[in-house]
Amino acid sequence: MNVETVVAHGAVLGESPVYESDTDCILWVDIDGGVLHRTWLPSGRDDREQRVAPLSFVGLSSEGLILGEAGRVVTVERRTGRTAGFAAVCVDDVHLRLNDGQVAPDGSAFVGVMPRTPVKGHPLGYLAHITTRGAVGVVFPHVGLPNGLAWSPDGSEMFFVDSLARRIDRCLFHPEAEGAVGPRSLFVDTALYPGLPDGITMDAEGNLWVAFWQGGAVRAFAPDGRCIRTLVLPVKSPTSCAFGGAALDSLFITTAHSSGDALSGSLLAADVGARGMAARRFGAADGAKSPAPTTGPHACESAALSASEATNLRKSSTSGGNR
Repeated sequence: MNVETVVAHGAVLGESPVYESDTDCILWVDIDGGVLHRTWLPSGRDDREQRVAPLSFVGLSSEGLILGEAGRVVTVERRTGRTAGFAAVCVDDVHLRLNDGQVAPDGSAFVGVMPRTPVKGHPLGYLAHITTRGAVGVVFPHVGLPNGLAWSPDGSEMFFVDSLARRIDRCLFHPEAEGAVGPRSLFVDTALYPGLPDGITMDAEGNLWVAFWQGGAVRAFAPDGRCIRTLVLPVKSPTSCAFGGAALDSLFITTAHSSGDALSGSLLAADVGARGMAARRFGAADGAKSPAPTTGPHACESAALSASEATNLRKSSTSGGNR
């Protein structure tokens, strides 16, 4: 499996690759630099737009793009380029920031909120859910470092990474009840592998591809949790991955800058003998959706986080421990 350099040294902290089929582009971000990259295929021309840092993720929407920008999620209209604030997710931008985000099968979005200084044993982060109407709720509180998100090919299961706990969990996903998920259960304990699990993507056969930050590799895990493939990379810190290209048969990998690592910060690509699935668009799910349940342990816990609620979450997390 040959690894190619698509864009060399493009980012300090590259993340969140997504393929936009109607333009044949890979979109990705430099979180620390606040740069939105649009890499055109097959030429590799890389257009860069300066935005607000931290720029944590990019996704597709029914009208254009959805971005995690500073502490809020914004939408960008394709036709006009107009940016509109959509949902304030992280009200405490001193201690916390947005991290990875993904569009769910029902057209809503999930985004992780992480501590700026993660400390093992003090899970201050959480996973938030954003409805297509802009309502924000907490799905999983007390997360060490919320990271990659993906769904099974049929959309019935959600996969979620806590990098600090070195685990990938799975849970049932209920598209008919917006934002509702089942209880988390362990899918893979990644302590056996070098590095920390980071961004993830699902292929069409139901195998989960995981970038291992500081592990120098992307690994594929079968639906039963077995590691079935290891793609060794010429960089130490891959951050995320996504399938792209007209046939969705190239795996694009974002990376972070690392001193002494010649290709760090580059966008890479490899033919791994698998095909991905088309990226979902925020606000573009099929069928009617029911409101999320307001009671029960796995519904969104609140419609929004106030500043006092965020403070209480940090305090309870510090005294609580990992879930």
